[in-house]
Amino acid sequence: MTELTVLIGKNIRERRIAKGWTQEYLADLMSETPITISRWETAARRVSMEDIHKLSGAFNCNVDELLYPPTPVSASHEKLMKITAQLSSDDVEELLLLARHKISKRKRQTL
Repeated sequence: MTELTVLIGKNIRERRIAKGWTQEYLADLMSETPITISRWETAARRVSMEDIHKLSGAFNCNVDELLYPPTPVSASHEKLMKITAQLSSDDVEELLLLARHKISKRKRQTL
């Protein structure tokens, strides 16, 4: 069992639990058995690249998110992500314009 196999298994398990899915549910989505899902999660079995691509589709993430450790997110960043997820795309664009304006204004004040 390699370090990468362990990491991939951990990422699969964390994403599955975060979605509230059982191993049986993920197995049905993947056309696999629950035992295979369990073996992936415990690194008892290597996940093929084909299955990693299928998993990325099931989890609605990119392949890199299954292959690499998650990047820690600060509490304020987490709050911002939750708030912006509730906004329309137009509102997000307006918020970005406001943020850019504030940054530009702050830079001018420090000169």
